[in-house]
Amino acid sequence: MSITIYPSEPCIVPVKFDSNPLSPYSKEYSDIENVLICLKDDPSQPDDSILIKYYKDEAGSITGDILIDEQENTFSIVKGEDDQVPVSLGGFRVFIGVKVSGFSKFLWLRVDKDQKIYVEEDGIKS
Repeated sequence: MSITIYPSEPCIVPVKFDSNPLSPYSKEYSDIENVLICLKDDPSQPDDSILIKYYKDEAGSITGDILIDEQENTFSIVKGEDDQVPVSLGGFRVFIGVKVSGFSKFLWLRVDKDQKIYVEEDGIKS
């Protein structure tokens, strides 16, 4: 599933999995310590090159920038109007890292490579 957004549009961009994406690691949603979602052209780019959001801040408080729906197996990034994303007709890939108890590094969830975020020029200039 691909989504089209606009550079300064506030929106929620969901990424849905068929089942719990933590199951291959023998983990549950309750094991989540933090989540990072970012947009990139390719995996070699720095995580913060286009847009990056965290589930919790450095103090451990939930930021509201990432929503997790356990029933629907969905991780969503909340893009505010101050989050500027450049126009990209080729689309950006979505990368999701999840820090869970028992692991020292983020686990990278397998997001379908065809699921892209296309950013078009906003037709409304007001």
